Amino acid sequence: MYTKTQFCQRFRMQKDIFIRIVETLSNHNDYITLRLDRTQRRGLSPFQKCITTICILAYDSLADCVMDIFKLVKELK
Repeated sequence: MYTKTQFCQRFRMQKDIFIRIVETLSNHNDYITLRLDRTQRRGLSPFQKCITTICILAYDSLADCVMDIFKLVKELK
């Protein structure tokens, strides 16, 4: 969804560093991993969870304000 330049401008960090953060968190925290619900539907991806958390913390915003970020599933890989 974003080029490297756009990603850096939007999230104020390099895309490669963010991917490394997501991989590290996924390996150490079960919440960050992709899980299936009882109906076997996929939940939020690790990228979505990390981006949302970073935006909420960085911009001091509510979770409802960052719903457009949930569109990012496979674009970061």
